[in-house]
Amino acid sequence: METLGQRVRVARTQKLMLQRDVAEATGITEATLSRIETDKGVRAPRLSTVRKIASALDVPPEWLLFGNQAKKSPARMVRAGDQTPDTGSYPVADNTILMGGAA
Repeated sequence: METLGQRVRVARTQKLMLQRDVAEATGITEATLSRIETDKGVRAPRLSTVRKIASALDVPPEWLLFGNQAKKSPARMVRAGDQTPDTGSYPVADNTILMGGAA
């Protein structure tokens, strides 16, 4: 996944949340979330908006912003059934699940 929007959509669908659910949890509009997910808009979302979305989706804001290039974070993504070596990255696959705790 190359964009913030793609990462938001993947995290949201993995949490089985609708855009409406995330909008209600964050206080942003569904239209704004839709623009973020489709990477449409003139400018990138504010950092405060990214933090709200990350909190609602239980993922690190660094991962939303930078993807697998993000290092240290309070949560990590691993593939179901895989060993979880502490690599500091966030591998993503179709069967990815969110794991809480320190990376």
